[in-house]
Order: sequence, then C-alpha cells, then structure tokens
Amino acid sequence: QNENFDLQVVPPPISQGFLSVSPDGRTVYLPVTLEDSTVYQILMMGAKTPADPGQTQIEPYLAYFSTGTSFPSATISGMVTFADFTPTAAFAFLLPPGGEGEDDFTNIAEINLTDGSYTIVNVPPGTYYPAFWASIPRNEEGVFTEYPDSIEVNEGDAITGIDITMSLGADIALYGHITGSKGVAGVEIEAYNTTKDQEFEGETNFLGYYRMMVSGGFYDIHFYPPWNSRYMEMDTTNINITTDTELNVSLNSGYYIFGMVTDTSGAPIPEVGIEVVDAATEDWVAGGGTNGQGEYRVTVPPGTYNVYFWPWQTRYIAKQVNNVVVNADYDLDITLQAGSLVDGTVTNEDSTPLERVGVIAFEVGTWNVVAGTSTDEDGYYAFGLLPGTYDIFFDPFWNYSEYLSYTASNITVPPDTTIDVVLQRGSSISGRVSDPEDNPVENAHVEAVDTLHNNWVAEDWTDEDGDYSLTVMPGTYHIQVWPPSDSLLPTTIRYISVPPDTVLDIQLRRPQLRSVTGILTDFNSIPMDSVRLDILNVMTHEWFGDTTATDITGTYNIQLMDGPYSIIFRTGKWYAQGFPDQAALPSIVEISSDTTIDFILHPGQTLTGTVTDTSGNPVENAHLEFLEPDYNRWISSAFTDINGDYSALLVPASYFVHVAPPQFSDLFAQESDISFTGSETYDFTLETIPTHDVGNVVFSWAAGRYGLCWDNGGQGFQYPPGQPNNHLVHSYLLIAMNDFQISEGPHFQPVSVPPYLLTTPGMISDQDGYTLFNDGQQGPVGVTVAQYSYAYANAPDNDYVILRLVIANNDPFPKDIVIGMYFDWDVGDDFGDDVGNYDAAHNLGYIYSSDTPNGVHVGTAVLSPSGVSSYRAYDRYSEGYLDWNDKYITLTEGFQQISTGPGDIRYYIATGPFTLAPAGEDSVEVAFAILAGDSLADLQANTEAAQGKYNTIVSVDKDVLPGAVPKVFSLSQNYPNPFNPKTTIQFGLPKASHVRLAIYNLLGQTVTTLVDAKKAAGFYAIQWDGTDKNGSQVASGVYICRIEAERFVSSKKLLLLR
Repeated sequence: QNENFDLQVVPPPISQGFLSVSPDGRTVYLPVTLEDSTVYQILMMGAKTPADPGQTQIEPYLAYFSTGTSFPSATISGMVTFADFTPTAAFAFLLPPGGEGEDDFTNIAEINLTDGSYTIVNVPPGTYYPAFWASIPRNEEGVFTEYPDSIEVNEGDAITGIDITMSLGADIALYGHITGSKGVAGVEIEAYNTTKDQEFEGETNFLGYYRMMVSGGFYDIHFYPPWNSRYMEMDTTNINITTDTELNVSLNSGYYIFGMVTDTSGAPIPEVGIEVVDAATEDWVAGGGTNGQGEYRVTVPPGTYNVYFWPWQTRYIAKQVNNVVVNADYDLDITLQAGSLVDGTVTNEDSTPLERVGVIAFEVGTWNVVAGTSTDEDGYYAFGLLPGTYDIFFDPFWNYSEYLSYTASNITVPPDTTIDVVLQRGSSISGRVSDPEDNPVENAHVEAVDTLHNNWVAEDWTDEDGDYSLTVMPGTYHIQVWPPSDSLLPTTIRYISVPPDTVLDIQLRRPQLRSVTGILTDFNSIPMDSVRLDILNVMTHEWFGDTTATDITGTYNIQLMDGPYSIIFRTGKWYAQGFPDQAALPSIVEISSDTTIDFILHPGQTLTGTVTDTSGNPVENAHLEFLEPDYNRWISSAFTDINGDYSALLVPASYFVHVAPPQFSDLFAQESDISFTGSETYDFTLETIPTHDVGNVVFSWAAGRYGLCWDNGGQGFQYPPGQPNNHLVHSYLLIAMNDFQISEGPHFQPVSVPPYLLTTPGMISDQDGYTLFNDGQQGPVGVTVAQYSYAYANAPDNDYVILRLVIANNDPFPKDIVIGMYFDWDVGDDFGDDVGNYDAAHNLGYIYSSDTPNGVHVGTAVLSPSGVSSYRAYDRYSEGYLDWNDKYITLTEGFQQISTGPGDIRYYIATGPFTLAPAGEDSVEVAFAILAGDSLADLQANTEAAQGKYNTIVSVDKDVLPGAVPKVFSLSQNYPNPFNPKTTIQFGLPKASHVRLAIYNLLGQTVTTLVDAKKAAGFYAIQWDGTDKNGSQVASGVYICRIEAERFVSSKKLLLLR
C-alpha cells in the first residue's frame, strides 16, 4: 500500500508506466487503456530499489472491462431474525479477510425491520465475511454478529440465503476455580456484557468453584470475596466470550484494618459503616461495618488511607482518621463522641413511610455537609450533631422522583430535636419530544424554569423513546427543550401551570426564516420613524443587533428564525422628546410563522441620584449603565456632574445598574439591582481601591484582581507613574483543580475586616498591602487566600511590586491545585503591536512593543521556589478567548507558546502543582513579582532584585500582619470555624500592651494559653492547633477564646470537629 510501482502489462505489452495506490490501499489507478473483454496479466515491481527477480511478483488477475473500467456487480441477500430483542435500527455489511474495525466495513446495507430482509449491492469480486449490527436500547455499542462462513464472490453473482439469527440469549457456560492460598468459598461474581448491556451473577461453592450461564460478547468481570476475608477484590476486563469459557482466578491477599468502635464509656457501637479511601486521590478502596460487638475488619492493599466511620441511626458523631499507613495488619480502635440527637420519620401524605430518603445537615449559610444518613424501611432517620445551627435537607430523589424535597431551616442543637417530615407529591410535567417527522428525539435536555424568578427548578433528558418527566411544586413554569444537535431548533413552551399533572408533548422545528413586520406609533398613534429594533433570541442568546429601523410610516420588517425573542426599541432622535431608548418594556415574542406585530411606545420617567465615595465626596464623570437584568443588554446611560448627580430617562421597570468611576481613579465600580416605578431616587457609594504608588510604578489591586482598569476602576500598572503610561488592561489570579473547577478573579471576595489594608510606611516594605479573601459559595475550588503585597520607594527595588499569596483549603480533604496569573498588557500606543516572550533563567514572562523593542518591558516573575511550571503567550485576535478547558490546559501543560506577536498579546503564567492539606492544616505559599524596566536587561535586573527581596521577606515573623495600626483593641472570629485541626485567631492592638490570649472549655477551665507577653501595636494572627497546654489533642466541641489587653476583654466561640 501507499507505494508507486513500475507497471508492465503483458501480453501483448501495450503500455508501460506507473501504477498508483490510494491511501486506503483499496483503489488502483492504471494510466493505460485496456481493451474490452480481454485477459491481462499485470507485472508489478517495487520502485524504491532497482527491480530484480526477487522483487518481481506476477499476480494473475482476470478483469472483464465492459465500458471503461466498470464490471458487473454482485449482490448478497438474506434474512435476519431477531430472536429476543427488538432493534431500532439494523445493518448488514461486509468485512474483507483480516478486517476488524468499522474502517474496514464495505457495502453497508440497511436491514428491513419489518421482515428482516436485506440486500448488499455493488459487491466486487473477492472473499468476504458478512456481519450484522443491530441497536439495543441503553447500549451505544449495540449487538454485533458475524456470519459463520466466508463467502466467495465472482463477477455478477447474485448470492442469496445468507441468513442469520441475532440473539441476546445466555447459552454459554462461564466456569472456573477461584483460589488464594486455597479455594475461596463465597466469592460473588458479577459479569457484565458490555456488548449487549447485560449483567450475570454467580458465586463460588465451598471449594472455590463456580459455573454460570452467560451470553456471547465482551465482558468486564468483578470478583467480590467474602467481606471478612483477607482476599482482595479483583477485576478482569474486555474478555471476549463466544464459547464455553474456563476462567480461573487467583485472588491476592491484603492487610486488615481492624478494631473496635466504642463510645466514651467503652460500650461497643454496632452498625457503624466503615469506608476506606486512598489518602492521595480520595478513591474508594474498601468498606465494611461493625458487628453487634462493635468489631470491624476490612481488607486493603499496602498504602496510605483515610478511614471514615459513619454511625447509623444514632446520636454519635461521624469521625475521620487520616493518613493511616498500612504495610501490615493495622489495629485502629475508635471512640465516637455523642452529640445532640436529630431524628424523626419521613412519610407521604398517606402516612406511608418513605425508605431511602437522603437526610443531610448543612451549616447554616453554607453548603458544608456535617452529617448525613438515609431513612430505613420505617422511614426513620437519626444522626448526631455538635452544638450549632443547621439546615436539614430531605432529598427524596434517591428513590422517589414524584416527591418534592424539603428543607428544615435554622435547627439549633442542643437540645435533642425530632423533625417529622411529610413529603408532598409534586406535580408532574411529562411528555414526548419529537422531530418534525414525529420521530423521537433522544438525549434532548428538558428544563423547567420558574417564571417568577427565572430560576431553574427541574431537569431531565429524554430517553430513546423521546420521553421525559419533571416533578415540580405547584406554580407556573417555562419548559425549555435543548435538542442534541443543531439540526433542530431549541424551543420554549411558556407558562405551563400545575397542578394538575400535565402531559406536554413537544415537537421541535427545523431552522426556518420567518418574516416579522409591523408598525410603530406613539401613544397618539403618530408613526415613529428611525426607531431601531434590538432583537435577542432568549433561548439561544443569539443577538441580531439594532440595525433594523422603522421607515417614515413607522413600518419595520425583519427576517428571523423560529424561536422566542426579546425586542427593545432604540428611539434615537425621539429621545429629546421624552422617549427613552427603551421606549417600551422588552416584549417576549414567540415566532413560529410569518407574523405582524404592532407596538405603541410611551414616554419614560426620569431617574435621579448621586454618586459619592465613602467620605461623602461627589464623584464627577462616573458612568452609569442601566441594563436589562435578564439578558444584560444595554438600555440607557448617564454621567454624573460636578456634584455627583445624574439623571436618566427610563421606562419604569427593573434594571441592573453598573456604576463605573472615572478612568484611572482609586474607586471600585459598583453593580446593583434596582426597581424603578417612576418616583425613586437611587444613590451609589463607591469604595476605595488600594493602589501602590511609592516607587516608579503605580499598581492597583484587590482580592485576586489586579489593575482593574477601564470601567472597573483602578489605575492599572503605570510605569513610570502617569495615566498615559498605564500598561495593564486587567489581570487576575487563577486556582485550578481540573478543567471544570477553576476559581478565578470574579469568584474572589474579601472576608477580612476592613477588607483592604494599605500601610505607608509598612512593617516590611515602604508600602505594605494586605487582604484575606476566599472564593465563597460560588467558587469551584474552595480556598481562602491571604494576599500580601510589598512596594518600595528606592532603587533598585522601586520598579516592581511583590505579591505573596498564602492559600489554605476550606474543606476537610486534600486537593491538588495549580496556581496561575493572567495578564492582558498593552505596551505603547497600539495594543496590536505587542510581542510576548519568556525568560527561563529568571522565571519571567514579559511583553514589549514591536515599535520600541529596546524600550519599556513589563512582565511577571515567579519568586517562590516552585518556579514556573507553565507559560503561554497568545494573541487574542487570532486565538480568541479561552474557556475553562483551554485555561486548565494552559495552566498545566508546560511551555506551549513562549514567543508570539506582534498582536494583542496576553499570557498565563503558572506554578505548581501543589497538594493542599485539609482545612486547618498546612497552607501553600507562592509569590509573584509584577515588574517593569526600560529594556529587557533592566527588567531582568529588576527581577533579580525582587527575588533577593522576597528571599528576605519570607524570614519575617509571620505572626505580625502588615497593615495600619488599629485605632481600637479587637478580637476577630477565628478562621476557619468550625475547624480541624488548626485555626487562626486575629487580634489588634492600638498601642503596646501586655496581652493574654487563652483557650477555655465550657467549664471555664484553661485549656491552653496562646499569648502571655507584651506586644507592640499592630495586627496579629495566632494559630491554635487544637491541643492543650500539655500538647495533647483535645476532643471535639465548643471552646472559648478570650483576650485580655489592659482594660479590653473579649471572647469568641470556637468549634472543633475531629
């Protein structure tokens, strides 16, 4: 294949030249003319080396050429019987000798599902193996069957009677002997037929032998030894079983993790679930439970594990033991602490107990799970909780899709609490989704959206029959259907009210243009010309711009695909006459045919207010944008005057308002939702952005966001100081676990009070910055970051700012993360002339203008020992924006593109990976320098200076927080809280004082003293590791942190969860 050959055609020798073979090796191209009805012999010799007798092959080939190069085709036909299943589609095809995969299929023919007949046509001469495939519900692989014999095909043959029966029948024996040191009795065997989506079960007898009947196909087989044996589970995969098959298996031995689970009095606790997971990956390894004497035993291979103890239907608190190193049998006795009992029953309206309803306890205001169980056959549930306030969530969807979930809010314990719950049946919205030809549409995504709040409520995916079912509370909903391909249009069925249960069949349409026309008049019926229509498909969010305008008669005409649309009217010249840009509320119009829609526009009302900073000073030239809240479309704008006042002409409605400060100001932008009825006044107060400005650079920063330019506020990164010299559009921090869990700039919000500290002079540098932030409930990763920043006034340290980030885990399990930063630099007058590059020797990514290659350079260097793990510079205009998958690849796959441009260049620079220890344990520290220089050499010298300075910084006492001297004594709430095993306690001293900071139990006894010394004025952060004054770990529970400094006394409650 894929070679050229010398060609000789004999006898008679009529031509000589090259024969070409197509890339798939199937088609031969002959550059000669052959006579009809003539027998030829073709001599082919290898062309790579001179031909010799050893290379010559003479292949007799009988070719009957009728017209040109075609010959009479053969056909193959037969009948297919489907013995015990009904396919939705079936095909016959041919495999040549040695063919295996779908790339080798030839001459595919559809099987008639009515009578099972098929005919394969245009079959060239050769040897073939007929094969057959049929679909089977819920199995993408379908059923595959080969004809038992090969078929020889000659010119013009019409071969019939190639019949086959396709079956799922289990008529093949799978048997064998399972051994360890000897035969293993009681091994459960699960054999899953991946070809036919079937599962078979068996078990070994007392000697370790088994025998079970299965169907033909490929299998994944799992062997489960008895739960209390020393043998390990075992898998075998991708085993092809076509005849009776003997499969002998030898199970490996592991080590026991064993022991007793008791309460604090030493009494055994039965029915405690044991779960063993890999300490590094959190993958499940083994499980079991305690017997009536509180004993347990599970078998694991050598390794390091986290072991979870889940008490069942009792007041005991679940417990986790981390980093259990197993290289021999491991004795692990556990004492569980009793908490407050929360229990009750879950029934339906008929008082029938509901089994397997999930019951989960969350900390109030968070999604932190602290306990969980499910109801038993009597509908009973129980678990223990430490003192606190919780939301208890009852989730019926594990077992009962027809019931609605329920949340019991703000449950405070102690005392013991009983919560009996009656779950209400929801209303059903169900039906069938089909295409225009009434064929079922599988895998369509069906959603119910609450019409009052536009919130997603329920979802389902259609099955192979196109059926779906949604369970919702009584109310009114929009039902949205998203087809699995672009060949069908998504659709919305609006305002479906339940109860009663509703059957809603939905037929999707194919894309088709419709003509939409109408007349626009004012409230006096006067036509309004030159009014533009801004049209948005609210289903697909496709925007059709605002170019369509009414003519002198007020008439408009536009072509739209079927679907729901929101229409806004841009009034243009009518604005001065009292018509706002949005001269009518957005109208949702469903387009399904050519239609005429007339509109009447009404004058608007004036909204006024004032924009000030936190000191009450007016903010001049602030820009207010009023947006459509549902689809974020611009409606109107206003600017503040010298007094900070603004006015905007609007239709009474709800708006999303973005208030942007003047460019290059030290003020944050603000976003708010407002409801305007025509008489309100809305004032806005803009917070101050911290900005380093003591050296040759001016640099604004916030919680995980940097520069904050354009309509977000901030002064960017100026070098040298001055607005014309700003080089940074914006920048942000990224912390990633995988391609769908990435916390980045917008996720981060400050949690420290005050949110930002900027101290000049600082304790470490000439200007210290500090903030503590996390990624909140919306953050995909779950981290808290302490951000320190340092700026210097004098050379050689005045051309950079150091960012030092200390990242802690918010969750009780380890996480693997990578940490990066994104920078959108614009150097010089034209942002399209930037060039990006990377200097490995300095761990430095940088950008400069191609117009001044020996001029200003700006960049980012990693200063922490981990160095740079990934770097990518890219051109926004040629490569577009990156989604989360692209970002994760960029952060983790090394040095993909280190040099690019000129263009609109941005870059990502990353360090890691790191393993974050569970909450309260060790954190991860990284540091970046944001730098500028008058040339590349100057930038590199500044990087070296920043590296030296950072090496000095990390040796400074970490208990002292950089920041302003507080005006009053303070004790902040510990963070995190609850915690395990460490927490941080922050306090402030306005002057030098003797401080005593101690931990007490609820009996008032001193557990440990953290500080008992004279301290200078400032903010301090002290860690408590959950141990007493003797260094022993204390039990879970509530503790009191108390500070005494001169006459100041304050206390905070701390909750330790072991």
